[in-house]
Amino acid sequence: MKNKRWQADLSLLFVAAIWGSTFVVVKNATADMPTFTFLTIRFAIAAVAIALLKRDISVWKNKDLWKHGIFIGLFLFLGYAFQTLGLQYTSAAKTGFITGLYVIIVPLIVALADKKLPRKLTIFGIILATIGLAFLSLEGFSIAIGDFLVLLCAFAFAAHIYVVSILSKKYDIIAITSIQLLTVSVLSLVNMAVFELNATVVWSSNVILGLLITAIPATSLAFWLQNNFQRFTTPTHTALIFASEPVFAYIFAFLLAGQVFTVKYTIGAILILSGIILAELPVKSRKNKNLSLSHDKISNQNY
Repeated sequence: MKNKRWQADLSLLFVAAIWGSTFVVVKNATADMPTFTFLTIRFAIAAVAIALLKRDISVWKNKDLWKHGIFIGLFLFLGYAFQTLGLQYTSAAKTGFITGLYVIIVPLIVALADKKLPRKLTIFGIILATIGLAFLSLEGFSIAIGDFLVLLCAFAFAAHIYVVSILSKKYDIIAITSIQLLTVSVLSLVNMAVFELNATVVWSSNVILGLLITAIPATSLAFWLQNNFQRFTTPTHTALIFASEPVFAYIFAFLLAGQVFTVKYTIGAILILSGIILAELPVKSRKNKNLSLSHDKISNQNY
């Protein structure tokens, strides 16, 4: 089980790296294609691509699978929708920070559900990661309507992480993942029809490249990995690991867009990674500690 936990953490870290690598390509793509149009196509391709891997038709006849898959997908869509709306009224930097607050919200949801606080090392890790997010994202802070909308996005992503940990383990991973992605595509299509019906779409190389990169690696693969491996770790650890996404975003921005690293960014990245590592440190139980003390006492008597 311990090996499964490490496999899960490394897989989720890989997911954060994939998502962090897409910031530049998504930004370039949505300059030529409206956001909900892009999301509709991206998630439709992703849903179909992963669904084709499941040839057993009987799996898809499970009504509870559809009900819970749509339920999980609703939170995923709300995260993207509120983030998109919030970006219209606040800065991208503040959006990154406020979205990352799910690293705090997830443990709160878990604490309320389980009626138990996280262990101290995890709490310290959350605090460090949150401070690191502030270093990476904030250039000043003022409250605007966009900030509130992005905060709703953070709650939606936190809820998505939590419900995935509860529901995904009950069903076939490919099927439950595909339904989540299909839900995002359908709801994005509705918003596209409402808000972007007359918008101009340019099928540029940036759009095509953006869809190719995000649809399969950053959506089909990434969400399959999340749904599959989150079963072997906790929602809180998942949120902490995903907090590394902006770290990878800055690394790829440096490699692909020539962004310059500053001391502030470096401190932020170190704090986030330190928070993740701190939360992963094992704690010796009281029982093991007592056994260790007893062993030491017996050893001293022998000498």
